[in-house]
Amino acid sequence: MQHDVIARETAHYQEHKRYILHFLERDRTECGRRLIRHILATWDRHLAFLDPAWVRGKRVIEVGCGNPRIVQYCKHLGATRAIGNDLSPAFVARGLRRPHNYAYDAVFPARHDDIELLYGDFNGPATKGLEVDTVMCFQSLHHIDLDAFVATCNRILTPGGRVVISDPVGDHPLRRIGNWVGRLSGLLSPDEAALTPGRVAAAFGERGFIETQRHSLNPTLEIFFHLTELLEPLSGALAFWLKAPLALLRPLEDRLERTLLQRRPRLGWRFFLVMHKPGGNYA
Repeated sequence: MQHDVIARETAHYQEHKRYILHFLERDRTECGRRLIRHILATWDRHLAFLDPAWVRGKRVIEVGCGNPRIVQYCKHLGATRAIGNDLSPAFVARGLRRPHNYAYDAVFPARHDDIELLYGDFNGPATKGLEVDTVMCFQSLHHIDLDAFVATCNRILTPGGRVVISDPVGDHPLRRIGNWVGRLSGLLSPDEAALTPGRVAAAFGERGFIETQRHSLNPTLEIFFHLTELLEPLSGALAFWLKAPLALLRPLEDRLERTLLQRRPRLGWRFFLVMHKPGGNYA
C-alpha cells in the first residue's frame, strides 16, 4: 500500500506542470530580485528560527528537498556534509540549473559539487547506512508516512541529533478549503495530508525524542501567496508580480505571530518544530 502511495507521489512530481518555486527564476532585473527576497521572507519564514549551530560542522540531510537550494544553504552555513533527498529528479534538476541560490535573507553562488543528492524514498534503501546529525523536512512531511519517518530519523540520527520540521498545520480552520483549492489547481498530490504539530511531536515522543521548540507561522501571507499561484497557469509573470503586497503585509504578520499565534497557534498556516534525540547536548 505504501509502495503505491510513493509511486503516485513520484509520478505526480515527475510529470507535474506546476513548479511553485518558479518565482526564483524571475531574477533578471533588480526589481525582480527585490521581490524574490520579499517573497522568501514569507515562504522561508521557518529559516528565521534555524540556529546556524545546528548546521555548522554537522552532517545534514533535507528530506523532500525539491529545488536543493536549502541543501546548498546548509553548505553555505558550514555543514561538513549537506545531503538532499527527493523522489523527483526532475524537480531537483530544475533547481540545479540556477547559477545562484536564494534562501530566506541570503543570496549565494550555486556550488552543485559541494552537495550530495539521494533519490528515492527517505524511508527506504536510499538512506541505508546513512548517519547524520540533523534531519530537516520543510514543507514535505505531509507527503511522508509519519511513523516510518520517525523510525528512519531515529535510525540515522546520531545521539543528540535534531529533527527540524516546518509543515502545514493540519487542523487550521481553513485547511479543508485549502486542500480543495490545492487539488483543484493541481498544486497538491492526491495522497498528501497535513498533520497537526501535536501529532508529529507525539510520534517522536513515543521514540523518546524531546521537543525543544515549537512556533506557529504565516497566518495570512501564505494563503495570499497560494491565491496568487492560482493565476500562474494563465501568466507566470502576473502570479509573480501580484505577490508584491507581501512586502507591505509582512510587518502585520510578524505582529500576529508574536501576539495572536502565541494564544491560538492553530490559526498559523504552518508550524516549526524541533525534536532532539536523547543522548547528546541539547544546548
